[in-house]
Amino acid sequence: MTIQTCPSCESQEVSRNGLTRHGKQNYQCRDCGRQFVLDPVWKAITPQQYGLIERMLLNRVSSTQATSSTQATSSLSMSCLSGDHPAL
Repeated sequence: MTIQTCPSCESQEVSRNGLTRHGKQNYQCRDCGRQFVLDPVWKAITPQQYGLIERMLLNRVSSTQATSSTQATSSLSMSCLSGDHPAL
């Protein structure tokens, strides 16, 4: 059995905390309280991908094409359009 470490505080005081809706094991750090999975399906978008989506949308590419070519979610492309994008 491998010892899990928290991605936020690097603590090894981690306990299992049920399953995610995708069936993956969920863990919770006993020190900082953060919940995490070891190999998440969701990946954070890079600043380069965000810039590419913005440029594609400005060039009137459909939001479906922009998100499928960058493997991002459609809600992110809509936030690019409205200017409510997260601080990168």
